Amino acid sequence: MPEGETTARAQGRFGPYQIVGPLGKGGMGVVYRAMDLNLGRVVALKVLHDHLRTRSQCVTRLQREARAIAGLNHPSIVQVYAVGEIGNVAYFAMEYVEGRPLSTILMQEGPMPWPRALHIAAQIADALTCAHEAQIIHRDVKPPNVIITSDDRVYVTDFGVAKVLTAETQLTIDASRLGTPSYMSPEHCQNAEVTASSDFYSLGVLIFQMISGRLPHEAKSRAQLAEKIIASPPARLRDYVPDVPEGVDRLVAHLLEKRPKDRPANGRVLLELIERVAQGETLDEGCRERVAAMATLRESYATPISSGDDSSGRGARTPTPRPRPGSGTHDRPSTHHGLRIPARRWLTALWSWRTVLWVITIWAAVCAAATGALLAEWDAPSTLIESGDPGLDRWKASADVARFAEAAPGVSLAHIDTPGWPVATVGWLDAATGAVLLAGRDGSNGLVLCPLNPEANSASAHFIPRIPGYGPAGAVLDFGSTLRHESPLGDRLLVAFAKEDAVPAGLAAIVPPPRQAAPLALSGASIYAGVAAARPDGAALAVITSPYGGATDWTVSQQELSFAGPTGAPRPLTRPGSPVIAMQYSPDGSHLAYVRQTSGGHGELWLVRTNGSELDGIAIAKGSISLGSNAFSRDGFRLAVTDGSTPQSRELRIYSLTGAGVENLGKAYTAAWHPAGDYLVITAPEEDGRLQLWTVRAAAPYSRQILTQLPTGIGPLCRISPDGTRALTFLDKSDTPTAVFVNLQPTR
Repeated sequence: MPEGETTARAQGRFGPYQIVGPLGKGGMGVVYRAMDLNLGRVVALKVLHDHLRTRSQCVTRLQREARAIAGLNHPSIVQVYAVGEIGNVAYFAMEYVEGRPLSTILMQEGPMPWPRALHIAAQIADALTCAHEAQIIHRDVKPPNVIITSDDRVYVTDFGVAKVLTAETQLTIDASRLGTPSYMSPEHCQNAEVTASSDFYSLGVLIFQMISGRLPHEAKSRAQLAEKIIASPPARLRDYVPDVPEGVDRLVAHLLEKRPKDRPANGRVLLELIERVAQGETLDEGCRERVAAMATLRESYATPISSGDDSSGRGARTPTPRPRPGSGTHDRPSTHHGLRIPARRWLTALWSWRTVLWVITIWAAVCAAATGALLAEWDAPSTLIESGDPGLDRWKASADVARFAEAAPGVSLAHIDTPGWPVATVGWLDAATGAVLLAGRDGSNGLVLCPLNPEANSASAHFIPRIPGYGPAGAVLDFGSTLRHESPLGDRLLVAFAKEDAVPAGLAAIVPPPRQAAPLALSGASIYAGVAAARPDGAALAVITSPYGGATDWTVSQQELSFAGPTGAPRPLTRPGSPVIAMQYSPDGSHLAYVRQTSGGHGELWLVRTNGSELDGIAIAKGSISLGSNAFSRDGFRLAVTDGSTPQSRELRIYSLTGAGVENLGKAYTAAWHPAGDYLVITAPEEDGRLQLWTVRAAAPYSRQILTQLPTGIGPLCRISPDGTRALTFLDKSDTPTAVFVNLQPTR
């Protein structure tokens, strides 16, 4: 069974539950969307990881989490339907919510207006207050643990690291430092007592991030981040969003106080503060004391809560009706607190709503006019779904189609406004401009090239149609920025196309905009275009020929080029053999590294001279070999590959081509040498399995530094700019294609 796979997923059926698909995973378990076959309803099924199911303490924690949630009755906390063990695998089934994690919303949409952020924060605070009054502290309030529906209803999830303030407290000793560093309070970072006030601190970080798109404390490493949270003052919200109301800025600063006693006294006080700020009232120096007194007075006049017990064991609370998600009922009543507006504020509230309606009406008219003007200039959406063929030398340019945002110092995102078009590959057009290539919706409509310049905040989209007679367009095999500009392939992109009625495919070398020129056609009846490599001088291509389309007649050949096109026939560099899945030239073009696929999905790494008469070359290694971009070191004497069957098991290895041996540099999914030559840029998994971007030194002790800490993780591909100042990758599992630019200069 693959690593990280669970018994439930492998079986497809888990007791009375039919597994539909994964929803997410954490350190303890995996959550699936499943159908309860007994009751005919969709549930979220959380099961313990296979490698943890023999640990009694982990089983106890999972069951304790289920009991903790089951004891809460609140519209923003999911219901627990069942808990137990099936086949020695602990699980619990809970209410399924149709929505998106706040982390996904922030990644796709960027910062949000402060009124919406406070609306979301109020619901989170209300849910936390309910949990705190039940003696439960969440301890891991962060964007992935907040689910938001299409109508902005909020659900707080994952109480897996929650601490129950009862006799069971000893069960959390081993997990006292659990949590996500960016959202941990100073006391949490110091492993001191974590209280309800710690959850309020985390909520303050959330509000800060929702409004600004940044974090109050940012650092390159977890250790530096913890030090800043403990000792350094947080950034002020107005540092990033100058026009945010003063009351909102003060509220966030109040939540981010270093000492727990300087934060809101309890959840009711916090809700009062959010209510005041949301209505535009200031948070003056005497406000906190007055609000605390009002909350205490309101609590003393509250209706006593029944002490009876119900069949579910929620004795301290009276159950309230809970409509199903999507039933159309927006507000579910809370049994412990409500955001009530005093009578003296109704006139003010009414006037506020009249003002809001006028603003919305005027804003809608402005947006309609602006949208009409934009669409009049940009017909890309209709163009992108057309299957017509305007010709490879005709680029369809559009207006700017990307929105830029800074995710962290040195890390910027470009959200491309083409939902549903997955990223095929990324690369660089020049030192300042990266590019993302998007695949067609159904794989047959061609490609879309998006040049992106994060410094100038400029972007455009350009349609690459199909070649007549060819099927789906493939990935870009190499970018001209890595070649000499004066060469036949200088400033061009290599694009692969599959033949519609036969196995062989074709290549096309395309000049990207704004330079318009006819493409250099390289298609041939016997060329497999799925794998190719450009020689660094741009005067030759390594291609795959297979005249019969069989599984054992793949030949690596070198095709010489001139400015007029191909020169002569391809010259074989290898004998016919099993499929070739990767190729790459050495920096001087004298050697070619290639990987042949063998039985069982493994590969053999070979090195062959490109200007000699000997075929095949020498075998270097066997395994699940993968070549990343820039696999050769700058001097050409070392070759970096990754070897492993899964992202979590892949290892980075450097093979010496001078006989000095093999170096193992630890976990890595893909790797690329930096032009400086003393380190590599890699994609490697964090503890939670998500890929992030790192640097790793190419000499012992092979120290590494993390460059990104993105909640969704990144894709498995990374390209370094020609001048070595930046790396380009993309977000993983994002509905909207998003490029990630990372500054490499601090690491040099």
